[in-house]
Amino acid sequence: TTYGGPYQGVQTIDATDFEAFQRVMPHSEYPSGSGCICLAGAEFSLKFVEEKFGRTEPTPISIPRPGSPFTQGSSAIEPGVTPAQDLFVTLASLEEMNEVCGESRLWG
Repeated sequence: TTYGGPYQGVQTIDATDFEAFQRVMPHSEYPSGSGCICLAGAEFSLKFVEEKFGRTEPTPISIPRPGSPFTQGSSAIEPGVTPAQDLFVTLASLEEMNEVCGESRLWG
């Protein structure tokens, strides 16, 4: 099962008929450039926060900023439908952000 396209929700699609919604690079044998960028961004941010603010403990991250959700129906792909309700994405730390960022290329 996967995203079926605008206004089609989740669908069961045979592997032979599946086409990724977003472009996926066909070079699985090489390190992911996206994964490298995610890791570099997280490591830079951790070091910056430690040096600038003296913080070394995990800091939660809210996307978008706290108090300002992705509003119901505000999607550019499915306007009026998604998200079904106001949405906040909260990650426990920069380490979790790195993991999600690196995995996102696998989601297609």
